[in-house]
Amino acid sequence: MNEPAPTNLLLDRFRLHAIPLKERRGYVALATDMALGRRVTLRVFGPVVANRSGARARVRLARELKILGGLTSRAAPKLYDVVDAAEWVVMVMEPIDVIPLPPQQMSDPSAAIGVALSLLDVLAEAHELGVVHRSVTPDAIGLKRLSPNRGVVKLLGWGRMTDLGHVPTLTESDIGVRIDRNWAPEVLLNDTVDQRTDVYGVGTVLYQMLSGRPVVATESERPDEVVREMLRSNRSLRLEGMDALSGWIEKALAIEPSRRFESAKVAARELAALRTGRSEPPSGVTALSPSSGTKIAERYEVIDEVGRGGMGLVLLAKDIQLERPVAIKMLDDVSPTARERLRLEGRGLGRVVSPQVVHVYDYGEHEGVPFLVMEYIEGEPLEDLLGRSPEGLPIDLLKLVVTEVARGLRAIHDVGMVHGDIKPSNVVLGKDNRVVLLDFGLVRPAVAFGGEAIPIEGSPAYMAPERIEARVEPDSAAQVDAYSFAVMMFELLSGWLPFQSGSVLEMLAHHRVKPPPAVSEHRTDLSHDVDHVLKRGMAKKVADRYPTVEDFAQALVAALNRAPLFDASLLIVSDDARARASLAHVISERLKPRALHESGVATVGFAAQKSAPNVILWAGSVNHLLASMPALQEHCSHAAIVALVDDESEHRERLRKVGVTMLVPRGSGEVLERVLLSAIRQSMRP
Repeated sequence: MNEPAPTNLLLDRFRLHAIPLKERRGYVALATDMALGRRVTLRVFGPVVANRSGARARVRLARELKILGGLTSRAAPKLYDVVDAAEWVVMVMEPIDVIPLPPQQMSDPSAAIGVALSLLDVLAEAHELGVVHRSVTPDAIGLKRLSPNRGVVKLLGWGRMTDLGHVPTLTESDIGVRIDRNWAPEVLLNDTVDQRTDVYGVGTVLYQMLSGRPVVATESERPDEVVREMLRSNRSLRLEGMDALSGWIEKALAIEPSRRFESAKVAARELAALRTGRSEPPSGVTALSPSSGTKIAERYEVIDEVGRGGMGLVLLAKDIQLERPVAIKMLDDVSPTARERLRLEGRGLGRVVSPQVVHVYDYGEHEGVPFLVMEYIEGEPLEDLLGRSPEGLPIDLLKLVVTEVARGLRAIHDVGMVHGDIKPSNVVLGKDNRVVLLDFGLVRPAVAFGGEAIPIEGSPAYMAPERIEARVEPDSAAQVDAYSFAVMMFELLSGWLPFQSGSVLEMLAHHRVKPPPAVSEHRTDLSHDVDHVLKRGMAKKVADRYPTVEDFAQALVAALNRAPLFDASLLIVSDDARARASLAHVISERLKPRALHESGVATVGFAAQKSAPNVILWAGSVNHLLASMPALQEHCSHAAIVALVDDESEHRERLRKVGVTMLVPRGSGEVLERVLLSAIRQSMRP
């Protein structure tokens, strides 16, 4: 970890797992709230200096963060708690994959507009509460699972929030904070901030998403130099065939606030109108959005729009001839490359016969726009199910998912194809628990790999190392899906991606070289066998993985069927640190416990209260054990107590009278293992 955590919080309440994002005034951490037993995201501010200015900043920060509790927009991080702890202020939020916007230009204007609309929605709500974010920048955006088309956009960075109409100065609230070139001019000039300040911020986000570059190109941290460069920069963004959208961005980024949209609501209304019906269709790109009742190819009657992604939109329609519902995928991009991609998708899917793969019915064109007609699956993507179960999906459902997805992938691989984009948003749980693979936009023949270099496409959070390094061989191309499959199962099991990072490049590097963490650390109903299966499934070398996706699925189901050895906490007590460490090593290797704690004799009461052990292994003196029994019975009366003794017969009656469960002669490793197993099982009985 790159930043120190608040010591008292770390010991008393939170266990940190990763720090994916470092910020100007602290950091964002993925953690477990041990008091409530749930996954959380922490925004840690501090340390706040212990002088009068720092004290005011700390009080104001805690007050402002609590305002977030009143926000209901999906783009607002759900706030669980605000902990004000001396020098530190910690915001406890819902589990969020803290991943910034990709630095490159986004190819889909509709997706970029969707991100901006989400930001305007939460900002409008904040403005109604009388506060201004005033720091909306590309760095303040988090995208769930690197999927701006389907994922949930989260607006972070609320630490600089202030009152509407306030005139904050950089010196009073930004001690030690670098100037951000994306801040609105009035922020840099210590002028009044209001709703239009946040509209400017959304303009910077949309500008960077569509251009791949910041509005102001300077690395200076002096406000006067940033403003000077701001006045010099060309703030217009010429988007071919989308003059109205270019005009919206230019208005949002006006230097003078009076020339911007008057509020986030007005800005959102104007932007939404551009998304649903652009006045000028771009050259080579169709802005077609068929309304309900529209007939496509004189056969399919549109019912509703059910999704919009990077290549186009998906419609729910009725097949008039066969009187059945269908899903129609239509392209926004009608270039030859996009047309060929859709044909390849149709041909690939058409060759697959499997109930776990969506069926293709038809291919055609409507007013020059290619479309694909597919089976309509009524159900929920696994991504949505996971959103309601942040700790991971139920074991029975996971066994169904891994088995059915493996069957679908095997059917795809058997016809020589590779899906190329396995992730929770592309798997749907339909009626009667039918699990179906969707979205074959990146499908390719296995023989396409290994020859001429092909673009690295897909979702970085699930990408196989050989795909990142462009070294996929045709004979093992199916392993691209196998690796992504294992990553997806890790996420469905734990609620977290195996590799968290603050940048796309760093995440790709993790996939190439970093071993996956143990998923059993995230939930207590998994055996360590699950860790071994997933580790092999995500092996960096293709040869080290399972031969087929079905082999992986069978191994994972078998591991899921094996309950953990014990779902309990074990506490080792001794004043001899070396002896404690030796026992901990042996127990960890042989029994693979889920929770293993150590304590000296003097602190055993505190340790027992904190760790709530089911089994206590006492390796200290018998007299100390007798003296400590009142404290142990007070703090963990349910725990089984196993004592290591020199002479079992000498102490048997005394120790059993005070509640010691079992005695084990010192130095008898195998006996100790059997006794601990017995004590564990006994303590876990209902």
